[in-house]
Amino acid sequence: MQREFLKNLGLSDEAIDKVMAENGKDVNDIKTQLNTAETERESYKSQVEERDTQISQLKTNNTDNAELQKQLTDLQSQIQTKDSDATQQLSAAKKEFAVKLALKDSGTVNSDILFGQVNMDNVVIQDDGKISGLDDQVATFKESMPYLFQSTETTPPTGKVTIGGNPPAGTQSGAKSIAEGQKELNQFRITK
Repeated sequence: MQREFLKNLGLSDEAIDKVMAENGKDVNDIKTQLNTAETERESYKSQVEERDTQISQLKTNNTDNAELQKQLTDLQSQIQTKDSDATQQLSAAKKEFAVKLALKDSGTVNSDILFGQVNMDNVVIQDDGKISGLDDQVATFKESMPYLFQSTETTPPTGKVTIGGNPPAGTQSGAKSIAEGQKELNQFRITK
């Protein structure tokens, strides 16, 4: 969604900001789901390829039954190890995506820089998807590195706003009239 499209619809800048923020939340959720699914898919692809290779090796090396049983036992333990590694990688990726999304929602200017400062050992993703241990770190970062966060204070606009067109005839807009300006200049005129 583009700002120009919303502006052409006649929305105010404040309304456009709110629409873009809401749209960004939806897009970020979808990106997180996509990244998780892609990580999961890559993990499964590598597991399947490795298992296929091992099974084909077992077929070619099927010379002795005792040797085959030993190879099958070894293969099963390797598969269990690979499964646990893949599960750990997936949970680490989910944790990373969730923390990056939470940092982005906390109002950071650059969430990647702040992500490098997060102590991931203290962050836990609960079963309901909530993150614990990150709020304290973000509060500390806001105090020690306020330049990495967007300012929440809004300053009222200053200056005079003129709404379209020339002022009506006979009104003063705070500036000197032409006659007053000429009178002031004539005071400094040198005469012979």
